[in-house]
Amino acid sequence: MPTAENDGADLRTVLAKLDTMQEDLSEVKKDQREERDARVALAARTDALEKRDTLILSKIDKMAIDDAERAGATRLTMWVASMLGPTGIATLAAALYHLFSHP
Repeated sequence: MPTAENDGADLRTVLAKLDTMQEDLSEVKKDQREERDARVALAARTDALEKRDTLILSKIDKMAIDDAERAGATRLTMWVASMLGPTGIATLAAALYHLFSHP
């Protein structure tokens, strides 16, 4: 037959288990917060690295385009020089000098 002492002991046991469960739940929540914070930090780092990579690739693309333009200009200059010959180049230089030196 249940007594008040047994009921009190059972209640204390249940409360102790409840406290343990609450402590475990608090630890789980703390671990979840830490994992979430780590994921956020990782996502921020990943975004920063992607932005850096994009910037590097755009600079490489610009350098390649500039190199191609310079190479094209050099080829055009060489073609014009070969078509004009030495006399034509001197004539062209004189015309450009005259054009830009006399307003």
